[in-house]
Amino acid sequence: MNRVLVLDEAVDNVGTAITAIPKGAVITARMGEGEVSFPAVDDIPAGHKVALRTIAQGQPVVKYGCSIGQAVQEIAQGQHVHVHNVRSMRGKELLQGGTEQ
Repeated sequence: MNRVLVLDEAVDNVGTAITAIPKGAVITARMGEGEVSFPAVDDIPAGHKVALRTIAQGQPVVKYGCSIGQAVQEIAQGQHVHVHNVRSMRGKELLQGGTEQ
């Protein structure tokens, strides 16, 4: 079974692949009181993120209950989520003239 780690089922829109998942394989993730299953759109390397549901362009990418970036394009359910489709937001406030605390 191709499983992904999801810590905050209420807000996470990505999960972490526990093992490498080949394109086309069925992914199963615990969401809410049950499980969801969907096909992998891409090869997902072990330890990498996969979209649990479609993420619209400009929306936050949420892993383990925390926003880790912003989608630079629509990301389909089952798609590999990585630097090619997510822009990191960490430190962005510093680049925009904010102050470090």
